[in-house]
Amino acid sequence: MRMVAQIRTDISFQYKHGFYLAYVIVSVLYITFLAFIPSSWKETAAVLLIFSDCSFLGSFFVGGIILLEKDQGMIQQLLISPLRISEYILGKALSLSCLATVASTFILFASFGRSLHYTPILVAVFGCSLFATFLGMIIAIKVKSVNQYLLVTPLFVPIFFLPLANYFSLPAPKLLEWTPSYSTLQLITNGFYPISYLSFHTFILFSWVLLFFFMVNHQYERTFFKKAGE
Repeated sequence: MRMVAQIRTDISFQYKHGFYLAYVIVSVLYITFLAFIPSSWKETAAVLLIFSDCSFLGSFFVGGIILLEKDQGMIQQLLISPLRISEYILGKALSLSCLATVASTFILFASFGRSLHYTPILVAVFGCSLFATFLGMIIAIKVKSVNQYLLVTPLFVPIFFLPLANYFSLPAPKLLEWTPSYSTLQLITNGFYPISYLSFHTFILFSWVLLFFFMVNHQYERTFFKKAGE
């Protein structure tokens, strides 16, 4: 019940601060952009747009949310709340990932209708958004302002997008094919052109998600307990 209540609280907070409106605006812009793309490029453009949307917006928004809650003293209340830190983390990640998944579905359905296989795409968007959100939460707890967050976050962008070289068969280390980014791209592509290795890429993506969940949970527990002892 605490988990459900936390998700509801996070959704209300996100709606109040305009995150849903931002997703609507971005989605409409993406749909408009895809409508004017030549048919020969439309599917590739859609894959890249959905990939960047679920990775960037989740990590960007969660940084703003965490820093807002830090300024408003809401995070400090966790020390006296029955809510577990893991529930607080999952509430943020699940609410934002569901929002990204719904927005991506809206964009793709408006652009391609029922011609796609949506299951691997939605798995990719949900998993990648979880990963990006956890990464954003790790960064957000270490910085003191939104400006610092915006300066630090772009440092991770080149790393996150390196697997695009493998995706487009450019010279790149094969090791990058074990990253969450590459698996996300492969799963999204499966929605357009069904290929094999769905289970493998799903396993790789959610293994990274699980790893980063434990990392952010450890970081937040250490930070909160340290402050409680000061």
